[in-house]
Amino acid sequence: MAKSKIGGTITKNGSQGYIARIKNPKNNKFISKRAKTKIEAKEKLKEIQQIIESDSHFANKSMTLSDLAEKYFNFRDYEEEVTKNTREKERASFSIIGENFGKISLSKIGNGFFIELSNHFKQYAESTIDSKKLIIMQIFNYGIENNLIPGNFNNYLKEFWKKKITPTIITEKREYIFSPDELNLIWETTDKHYPALTLHGQFGAFQGMRCEEISGLHWRDFDFDNNIIKVRNTVTRYGVSNIMKGNQKFARRTLPILKNFLPYIKDYEEKSLSRNITKDDLIFPREAFRKINGHSRTKKNYVDAVVMSYLYRRIFNQKEFPQFWKWNGKRDECVVETHNFRRTFATRSAQSGMAIQDLSRILGHSNIETTMIYYKDTLDQKRDAMNFMDSYVTNNKIL
Repeated sequence: MAKSKIGGTITKNGSQGYIARIKNPKNNKFISKRAKTKIEAKEKLKEIQQIIESDSHFANKSMTLSDLAEKYFNFRDYEEEVTKNTREKERASFSIIGENFGKISLSKIGNGFFIELSNHFKQYAESTIDSKKLIIMQIFNYGIENNLIPGNFNNYLKEFWKKKITPTIITEKREYIFSPDELNLIWETTDKHYPALTLHGQFGAFQGMRCEEISGLHWRDFDFDNNIIKVRNTVTRYGVSNIMKGNQKFARRTLPILKNFLPYIKDYEEKSLSRNITKDDLIFPREAFRKINGHSRTKKNYVDAVVMSYLYRRIFNQKEFPQFWKWNGKRDECVVETHNFRRTFATRSAQSGMAIQDLSRILGHSNIETTMIYYKDTLDQKRDAMNFMDSYVTNNKIL
């Protein structure tokens, strides 16, 4: 039996490995954990020590999850790291969680709590689940950083974050293919509000690019001598990042610029010169989506998919543009979004006879089976295909 410097003992347990144990001075009972190796046993001792020390964090046994959340939200209000609108959304996201789990004492929270919370989240859509998981993580991490809850909560949080929560109510995807008249209406409307939004959408409709890829474009990514675009970056809520080789979601690729689309890009470039742009600047900085003399409420100078979706919903509101709102199985949602522009590009390209291999490379799909969804057979396409056989039979007088 060996004594550890951090307290406690490590005992050899025959062929089964080691047992690490420490006596809890508060109740004079031993807390034990099994380990396969001596090194692992030392780590187990540290875990036990954290468990014993954690009791001091819960001296106030009445502190609940809602109390911790309120401390976190007050901290966010004081620091003002994010906009007031974002802070209000965070509070709203936690409100229903608070109604169901807010009265639970922090000292009683363990694996069972996170299992029940995961089951509760299943009633929401996938995007809502992600936002609610994130707010829970932020609240508990705040508690750990400020010594309001013990560090061993990290283990619960890691498992909770990794866990895939599948919603019980699956909403239908807002798949929509725009007609030429609808696209013209969209460009005409967005141009009245934000010209940058018009061009952003046109990159999806005429180049087949993803929203994250369009927002990540820099002026250095354009080669106007050869009329090509280099897709090298993406934008998420966390910032601009490079597309690494082997990425399954995004693909580094070079795209030829549509000839009819090229003048619109150059015209936008000329108008942007008044902002003293450089080749390393984003084509679509956040300031391009503010009204004249508008003030920014965030330090971020990029726009992610959430921002773009918000702008489209606000401009194409249900009252003025009911034709762009469709039932998704749970509620009405706006179909004007960048991915539907990309979907329109892919569908029209497939219908025009573009080879599936070429379309797959342009869209940046990692698997050609993903591209197959745009090649769904229609009755008219089958009739056209059978006409080839009719001509063959007639010309060769087989029948």
